[in-house]
Amino acid sequence: LSQPQWFQPIELNRDINNVYGSEDLCLDKLQLSQNKKDVRILSMLVDHQNKLLFLLSHTGEQIPTMTLNFEPGCAFLYENLVYIVDCNSEKIKTIDIHTHQLVDLLEVGGFNLFRFIIVEDTLFYVDRNYMLLGYNLKTKDEFGTDFLKPCWNVTGRGNLIAVLDVRETTFFEVKQGLLIEKKVVEGQFVFDNAGVFLNSQNPGEYIDVLDENLELKKKMGLWKFVGVKHHTALGVTVFKDLVTEQRIVDMTNGCRAIKNVVLEEICQFNKALLKEDWKHAVQHPQQIFTYHSNEVLAKLHTCKNQTVYQKLGFALANSRETSIQQKQKYIDAFQINSNEFKKKEKVEIQNYVNAMQRDIEVFKSCQKLRKAMEIDKKQFINLIDSNQEKTEAQLQKVDSLIDETKKQEVDNKYLLDSNLNHAKQLLEAHDYAVMFLRNVIQ
Repeated sequence: LSQPQWFQPIELNRDINNVYGSEDLCLDKLQLSQNKKDVRILSMLVDHQNKLLFLLSHTGEQIPTMTLNFEPGCAFLYENLVYIVDCNSEKIKTIDIHTHQLVDLLEVGGFNLFRFIIVEDTLFYVDRNYMLLGYNLKTKDEFGTDFLKPCWNVTGRGNLIAVLDVRETTFFEVKQGLLIEKKVVEGQFVFDNAGVFLNSQNPGEYIDVLDENLELKKKMGLWKFVGVKHHTALGVTVFKDLVTEQRIVDMTNGCRAIKNVVLEEICQFNKALLKEDWKHAVQHPQQIFTYHSNEVLAKLHTCKNQTVYQKLGFALANSRETSIQQKQKYIDAFQINSNEFKKKEKVEIQNYVNAMQRDIEVFKSCQKLRKAMEIDKKQFINLIDSNQEKTEAQLQKVDSLIDETKKQEVDNKYLLDSNLNHAKQLLEAHDYAVMFLRNVIQ
């Protein structure tokens, strides 16, 4: 086994793993100190024990980029966001690599590190009910998958993923967000960056990702390659001696070929859409229509191909992000162009239209109710204000009456005091007169 001369493995702590997808990380916008600008960065890694994201240089230098306030699980880089599991809250979070802004995204279940995986523009993850779900990173739509059994982990490389349940592993090829089953094998196979799926229940069994048939291989001496973790040209692995120069070439060419096929398919779809060549546009997968629903809607009024309406209707009907305006555009285009549709297919499309019309009616009813509630709210506020004014006027009258009563009490008291004084004076005069008469008689 020969190691590539141009890339020597770098020894790492056992608690360090890849931030997958960071091999093509653009470093220009990262907040590196000036003396680090010329350092050649290999990739971003996550240190689970020290709760840290860092960059690994070609010399083995670890350059910290962000300290985390939670226990991190598996991590992927997609565009400018690191998608990472918070093992404390059981959530997938996103971290902006420029601003370091942290946002909660999805709740996850599963075990160990392999809670989710990103393939193309889709994030597949195990939810709290241990079901495999998908999340479109472009449209922000969450959707169910065809894998309906409880599962614990999802792992893989490129467009090949493995979904693990209690007794077996199901391998899928991912194409435009759709799962195409390739094989089911007994055991729980997890991916290692050396390019093998290892059976954690039987360490002597493995499946090579370069084997198109995914044949089960048994090699009792496989684990003699196990050692401390190393960062290699294929990523972090405990099987550094499996990472030969030929294997690097074979695996990287395979990933590049997959990406090229996907990009070419999208390019051909966009060309057909630009020309309004619906015959060729409709030959592309359903997921293309989901990702590009706005572009298709913009030209749908010219389309008389019923299969386009079927695919787009399915995409719009199964998205929680579809707006009322999008639904109305679909309905309008259908009413213009559906006269020549075949009856069977037209019934299916009509069901989409009916559902969208109901949604629009519900939306309008909610709008009317909201407006009525706003009017009632204003009337209620006005009534309160009016009653408050009346109450204040009545209170003023009461205050005035109280003041008048107090004044009357003062006047009455003054009059009473005057009368008492006058009566007292009369009594004194009477007593004086009596005494005077007695003296005269005597």
